[in-house]
Amino acid sequence: MNRKKAWILIILTFIMAVAIPLSFQLFSFETRTHTLSLEAKKYGYSPSRIIVNKGDKIVLKPRSLDATHGFLLDGYAVEFIMRRGATSLKYTWEDEDGKLQADWDRVSEVEFVADKAGKFTFRCTQTCGNLHPFMTGELIVKPNNPLLFIYFSIDLAGVQLAGLFPNGYRFQLFRLSTHQSSGKICVA
Repeated sequence: MNRKKAWILIILTFIMAVAIPLSFQLFSFETRTHTLSLEAKKYGYSPSRIIVNKGDKIVLKPRSLDATHGFLLDGYAVEFIMRRGATSLKYTWEDEDGKLQADWDRVSEVEFVADKAGKFTFRCTQTCGNLHPFMTGELIVKPNNPLLFIYFSIDLAGVQLAGLFPNGYRFQLFRLSTHQSSGKICVA
């Protein structure tokens, strides 16, 4: 192979090595709506782990099976209280003086968009017994980008990519979703 062909091959390889990953930035997975029946009981939530993709809409249908329980999702403005037969959602606004105000509204479901990728803890805000501090769960929001999804999927040897990306998690090559009627997490 002569020198000119070698340089053309090197340049084309370089262009492909840069262009292909950049093209992934332009595409994202289709967003979905996940409807979950969230049950709270002493001292846990069911499901205790919710896995979605960035941009997915989450509709929670909360209910308490025993006592009064709270729900506060770190990183999101989602807070509500569950009593047997009723759920109260906290909402906030700024008044004319610039002061932050808060009030509660009775709802049957709570919906929000998972617009931040990462791992977020949700916890009970109402003292419900001795093990109340351990009543937690987690929302895992996977990046909704094929390139990042591929990087996060490289978990063949069980090695996390914590040094390469913030919040380095282990993600599988398949997409998890929730079953519409039962609310159980399943492979899609």
